[in-house]
Amino acid sequence: MIKIRTGVQTGQTHNKNGGILHYLLFLPAKYGVDDQESWPLVMFLHGIGERGSSQSTLSSLKKYGPPKMVEEEQDFPCVVVSPQCPSDSYWFEHLDLLESLFKEIFETLHVDNQRIYLTGLSMGGYGTWHFGLRFPDRCAALVPIAGGYMHESREIPETICGLSHVPIWAFHGSADTVVLPYQTEILVEALQEYGSSVRYTLLDGADHGQSWEQAYADPEMWSWMLSQRKE
Repeated sequence: MIKIRTGVQTGQTHNKNGGILHYLLFLPAKYGVDDQESWPLVMFLHGIGERGSSQSTLSSLKKYGPPKMVEEEQDFPCVVVSPQCPSDSYWFEHLDLLESLFKEIFETLHVDNQRIYLTGLSMGGYGTWHFGLRFPDRCAALVPIAGGYMHESREIPETICGLSHVPIWAFHGSADTVVLPYQTEILVEALQEYGSSVRYTLLDGADHGQSWEQAYADPEMWSWMLSQRKE
């Protein structure tokens, strides 16, 4: 059960198959002041270096992205949940657990079901694409950064057309040598063939880490994301 208090707290969720996800949860300072107010929800998927299997390792999630931002901005305008991928595994193996976490949050917190957003970097960028493909009607927008579908492969998922109606803004660094930019570009091009209005920003000169530093520091990205509503 989620304890209702503002700021950052830790928790864990389970599914019927016995899987466990530990997570960080941020509630804005004004959360709960108005019992009728529903808040947008951002779920953040971290990269491969922050994996772990206990609450004692959750602090590593605060190095990058939204978990780092909410440490510094207690008035951040969203509920933010940052699950931790279990050690020696990948996000695509835990999509059902992520969905269980979404459901737990909906049942416990005042979250706006029309303003649910998923973003991730590197391995979490891959996870963002995979979750969207599995649950295309869950999120109002996806923001994958420095990710793709299959690492070092040009494979296009057969179900890519299912994302054609989902607002997506993908980011990649032009100088990324860890995950090459084509990993994002082939998915963007495939979506465009199905009439998607997907946005793509190739960050000039940015390497792997700089790609998410720049993307999450971009006010336009946040403004765009939070303006999206699920129909």
